[in-house]
Amino acid sequence: MDLLHHQERGLKRLWSRVDSGQNSLCLAAPTGAGKTRFAQEIIRESRRRNWDVSFYTHRNWLASQASESFREDGILHGMRASGYQPALLKPV
Repeated sequence: MDLLHHQERGLKRLWSRVDSGQNSLCLAAPTGAGKTRFAQEIIRESRRRNWDVSFYTHRNWLASQASESFREDGILHGMRASGYQPALLKPV
């Protein structure tokens, strides 16, 4: 899936800061801005760099929604939440 202009710009700025040594970042965006899409691209690049990845959310429905998007995008992942079997050896 292609990124929107604001997503490309945001990711470019994020990775520029990471590559310059900044290791504490927060990506904030309004409803409908495509935060799950941002997450998919951050996960993809992080895995390309052989980094471990954890994705957290404060709501089960957000976790389920992100999980479905990750699955559709081919991102191998597990979930740790009530009602889910732990998948501790998954890359995400």
